[in-house]
Amino acid sequence: MRIDDVKAVYPKWKQISKEGWQSHFWQIVVRIQADTGMVGVGYGGGGTPGVEVVNKHLRELLVGRTIESTDDIRETWDFLYRMSLPYGRKGIPVMALSGVDLALWDLLGKERGEPVYELLGGLKKTKVRAYASGMEMNRYHDMGVHR
Repeated sequence: MRIDDVKAVYPKWKQISKEGWQSHFWQIVVRIQADTGMVGVGYGGGGTPGVEVVNKHLRELLVGRTIESTDDIRETWDFLYRMSLPYGRKGIPVMALSGVDLALWDLLGKERGEPVYELLGGLKKTKVRAYASGMEMNRYHDMGVHR
C-alpha cells in the first residue's frame, strides 16, 4: 500500500492532577492514510514542535512511500531517522518519529487484519504486570497497581 497522507496534531489537554508532573507529556497524534483508504494512528511526543517535525519534514519523506511488510516499517524508521540527523538525534525529532512509527505499525496491522502484537512475533505471555511511577502511589494502588 502507498502512503497518501500524513498529519500530526497536538490535541488540547486537561491536566489530570496538580500533584503529578507526569499528567502531560506533550503527546501528539499522528494519522497516516494509505491509498487503500486505511488509516493508522500513533501517539508520539514533542508538542507543537513535534507536530512541525511531522507535518513539515517527515510527511514529505513519507507520502508516496510503499509499506507492505514489517521490514518496510523498519527500513522507513531508519530512513526517517537518518534524514532527521541534521537537527536532532534525540529529543523532539525522535519523539515525533515515534508517533509515525506507531501509526505505521497500526496501519499495517489494520491492512492485514492482524493485531500489532502478531506483526511483532505473536503473543508470548498471557499476563503482564502493570507498572506505575510517580507521586500518587495511593491512587495507583486504587487502580490495581501493586508492589
